[in-house]
Formats: sequence, structure tokens, C-alpha cells
Amino acid sequence: MRLPVLWISAFVFWPVLALAEPKVGQHCSGATSATCFIYIDGPIVEGTFRKIERFLTEERDGDTGKVYLNSRGGSLSEALQIGRLLREYRLDTRVGQVPNFNEISFTEVGVCESACAYIFMAGVRRSLRDGDVLGVHRFFSTGRSIEGGTAQQMSGQLIAYMVEMGVDARLFTLASSQTFEGMHYVSAVEARDYDLITDEAYGDLNLEPYKSGVVAWTRPNGPAAPGNVDQVTFLCKDGEPEILFFMLGRASDIEFKSQARNGGGFQTNIGSILPSSVSARASGNDAYYTIKVTRDYAFLLTGVEQVDLTIWYPTIVGGSIGASLSFSEIDHKKLQYTFAHCIE
Repeated sequence: MRLPVLWISAFVFWPVLALAEPKVGQHCSGATSATCFIYIDGPIVEGTFRKIERFLTEERDGDTGKVYLNSRGGSLSEALQIGRLLREYRLDTRVGQVPNFNEISFTEVGVCESACAYIFMAGVRRSLRDGDVLGVHRFFSTGRSIEGGTAQQMSGQLIAYMVEMGVDARLFTLASSQTFEGMHYVSAVEARDYDLITDEAYGDLNLEPYKSGVVAWTRPNGPAAPGNVDQVTFLCKDGEPEILFFMLGRASDIEFKSQARNGGGFQTNIGSILPSSVSARASGNDAYYTIKVTRDYAFLLTGVEQVDLTIWYPTIVGGSIGASLSFSEIDHKKLQYTFAHCIE
């Protein structure tokens, strides 16, 4: 149930008068639907919520699940309504800007300040890249002063919103310590400490020598959440591409029989993989899952911006494990190098 926010409609985080309308739409970084994302670019003004609501209900193409934000802020009332709308649709949030809306392109680092930060908090999964800017500061009103009782009521609503979105409410104290004109830019450490980024966020790919080639691997930026993989590795083995899941201390969870014969499977957002391609083994207390993929699938990985990889168990076993990974252009080059002997 949405909390009432109409009473704070006069409050903003940056003056929004005479500002341009925000851009709302869908953009792609590649030729397939899996590379597409939603963007909200520009000031948060009166009517932005309705614009986004109309886009999600009438114009969104497919099941695009992530939203890139690039905004200096604006109307707080609009931002909170937008945030609850994104959470209702179970969307993920990131910060980034589209360099050219007329061409297929990757997002570049962006800025999400003031009221925009509250929209960012609404993502089911939230992640920040190096260079992305997330800024918070004290709310204010345009045209009139904020009385003590009103300010207290508004503060309570903002704290409740943070709790609703799973963000540490101590962040409100940090924001309130700023002046109206000032801005506190959230550091990577603070983003983790205040739960602004979720445990699902994985770091950039790393390369390591492997036989006559290399492997590319990534780990969560923080402790892996339940069901998340502690390390994802991409490699080319005997001329065939593979993905390897490593789970620390989870050997007891392994179902050693074929996932296909036991009703389990493997899901991915960029293409199908046969359940029989998944195998598992234990090494001491740790678990390893090997996923054999096709060369076509490996090629797709070298160009997609995000991939969701999930192994799910049959009803008798229950549960799932997986990782949601974001790839930069540099990551793509590393994957191309890793799969060089598999896809050429």
C-alpha cells in the first residue's frame, strides 16, 4: 500500500522552475532485447510520475527490468511516487546517462542527486559503478518556510520511505547534516554501509592465466546473499566455453544427479541452455557448478550489458542459486579474450 505523499508536494531538493522536461524511454546497448534498459534523464518535475507510469503501462517493450537514472533532482513528492512505482514493478535501479539517444550505445557514468537519490533507493537491486555520483542533502520548500511540526512530519515520512525500501535510515541523518545548497556525495564504503547497494552487485571482471589462455572471474562487492554465488568464472576449456559457479561452504546443497532428470533447470535472460549442461561437484565443504554453454551463447555474453544466471532445483530439493552480472565495455574485451579459442 502506498503511503500518502501529497502533503509534501511543495517540497523540492533543487529549484525546478523553468527546467526542461525529463526524458523517459527505453534504450539498447546491443541488437537484442536483453541489452535494453529504461532511462529517466533530466529534472524531476510535476508530471514526471504520470509520464513514467504511462511509459511502463503502455510503451515499455518486453520485460526490461533495469532503470538508469541521470538527474540533479527536483520535486520530492514526484520522486517518492516514482520510487514506489518502480518498486511495484520490481525494477532494478542504476545511475548512468545515455550518450546518444539516437544510436545503440552503452551508458556512461551519470549523476543522481537530491530527490533522484530517493528514486534510486526504490530499486529491488541497486548498483553503482566507479565514477557514478549519488548525492544527498537537506530538503527545502520553494516560496515558504518549513515550520517545526511540518518538518518533523516530513522527516518521519522520508525515514519511513527509506525503511520501506530496505535502506539504512541513518542515511537521513547524513543528508540532514548538509545545508540546502550543499550536497554530500556518497562514497563506495557508505553505499555499502547504508545498504544503498544490494549484495547482488558484482565487481568488474578480473583476468588470470589458465593453461594456454586466461579465465575471467568476478565476486560480489560484499558478502554474498543467500542463494548468491561467491565467484563466477568464465573460461574456455578444451575448446568449449564454460561458466563456473563457486559457493563457499555449500557442498551439502549439491544435488549430484542430473538437473534434467530431477526436474531442475538453468535459466538465463539472453538465451536458453539445456539443464543437462549443468553439473556439480563438492571439494571439501565448497561447491562447484559447471555450466557448459554453446559458442553462440558465449558470443552473446561478449556484447550484452547484463546477464542473469540462475540454476533452480526441482520441488523436492527447492531453492535456486545464481548471479546477476553487469558488464562494461572493458569487461566485454576481457570476455572476448577469455573466449578467443572458443568462438573464433
